[in-house]
Amino acid sequence: ELIVVIVVDDCMMAGDSEDLRLEWVEFMQGFFELTYDGDLQWYLGVRYEKTARGIKASQTAYLERCLERFGLSKCNSSPTPMDARFAVTPDDIDENPSPEILKLFQSMIGSLIYLSIWTR
Repeated sequence: ELIVVIVVDDCMMAGDSEDLRLEWVEFMQGFFELTYDGDLQWYLGVRYEKTARGIKASQTAYLERCLERFGLSKCNSSPTPMDARFAVTPDDIDENPSPEILKLFQSMIGSLIYLSIWTR
């Protein structure tokens, strides 16, 4: 049995038989240019590692790239992201944000959504 996952142009496969994996790679190389790197280590920004308990998925590298991209790499971490008594008032809301601010906000939120669902 062989399980193959393809996301756009990235492929990952799992199976008990190395021979079957190599056979599949050879077959697909007849149609596409691809490489086979053996055991999975990285896939779509996620690092995978075999442990005694199973497979560990880590997004540390992706998170560090996001923090750098958004200028937050030097920020101090906190167990609570903001004061629990913080409240947004109508005066705090910019009803016409610039396209740049809107795009930045959307990129940040999209990155957080990716982080929250990919290794769930």
